[in-house]
Amino acid sequence: MMSALFFFGCGNPTGGGGGGGTTGPSTWEAAGNIGFSSGEADYPSLFIYGGTPYIAYEDVGNSNKATVMKLNGSTWEVVGNVGFSTGAAEYLSLFISSEGTPYVAYEDYGNSKKVTVMKFNGSTWENVGLAGFSSGEVNNTSLFIYGGTPYVAYVDQANGSNVAVMKFNGSTWENVGNAGFSGGSMAFTSLFISSEGTPYVGYGWYPTVMKFNGLTWEVVGSAGFAGVVANYVSLFIYNGTPYVSYMNGSTAPYRANVMKLNGLTWEAVGNPEFSDSRANFISLFVSGGTPYVSYQDQANGSAVTVKKCNGSVWENVGNAGFSSGSVTYTSLFISSEGTPYVAYQDQANSNKVTVMKYAPIP
Repeated sequence: MMSALFFFGCGNPTGGGGGGGTTGPSTWEAAGNIGFSSGEADYPSLFIYGGTPYIAYEDVGNSNKATVMKLNGSTWEVVGNVGFSTGAAEYLSLFISSEGTPYVAYEDYGNSKKVTVMKFNGSTWENVGLAGFSSGEVNNTSLFIYGGTPYVAYVDQANGSNVAVMKFNGSTWENVGNAGFSGGSMAFTSLFISSEGTPYVGYGWYPTVMKFNGLTWEVVGSAGFAGVVANYVSLFIYNGTPYVSYMNGSTAPYRANVMKLNGLTWEAVGNPEFSDSRANFISLFVSGGTPYVSYQDQANGSAVTVKKCNGSVWENVGNAGFSSGSVTYTSLFISSEGTPYVAYQDQANSNKVTVMKYAPIP
């Protein structure tokens, strides 16, 4: 079921150069105001488009419905209406299409906890196809737009809690391959479409990546390749190479790990178990060949820490635990200019959402 664990450096075998980003002294600073949502914000999902940060979240102050905001200069503004979903929205996943259209997927309490995808048409939010289009209740949604086509992965509770992927064909949502193809109860779905248009999905409990070969879903490398229970699985494809981050849920103190596929074998990226202690809410992004992760860092008061793999070891980006207090639900994104941004539920600011960026010191 699982392969041996190998330890290699952080470079990508297919190339891609260094990590980019800032080169002089830098520090983490707020992007706009700290704690800018009107109230508690759950499941924040961050996306940077054209240098502009967007954030989607479950808006507790608006009946737990979905809200999306973007940073306009130094001020966060609502995209469309606040609380635009018909009911409560959980497990939100935000994606901005190449044309600049924001999409959001979520578990829709207004439609029997099925999956719904909506997009912003320039003036209002509208459903993409039918609301609540899955066969039953879902969780752990993950959205990706490729070539103008929305794809969504989720844990399909109507199908034995297996993973399912669907895409919108222009008029209706259809299954990509078989529904519930993972072969067992799963969690922590993470969807990514390669630059060639191949859908990949990563998931736990024992971390596995599968891809759709045009006819069926097949395992990439080996199933359960880490040999441990994995929480907070996050998938990223860079130059055709899959990377997966996860928390080791089998052995205390439950540290962070990243692995990548080298041919047919999964190997550790940098040093395994690289967080100082337990790492919750891990989010992965690969920029210029350099993997970055954000997480809730229990070694630093459950504040947020961002690390990157520099050569063969993981190092802090700025200070460890740089938020003003404990956080949950981290969401990491590296802009096209190489600037790291991280969003999180900010427990030091009434559980509102905060976005920070790693910026040069003036």
